[in-house]
Amino acid sequence: MATARRPQEEVLADLAKLHQRFEDEQIGFDDFETAKLALLEQLDLG
Repeated sequence: MATARRPQEEVLADLAKLHQRFEDEQIGFDDFETAKLALLEQLDLG
């Protein structure tokens, strides 16, 4: 079964928010990296 893709603009917005949270020291590096990888997997780079 195929997984529905999120709109790329939404994923990019979430990446921007994630980076801001990391810069604001709201999350640690390990959590940042884990969340970042999960979001990057959702991007359609094909």
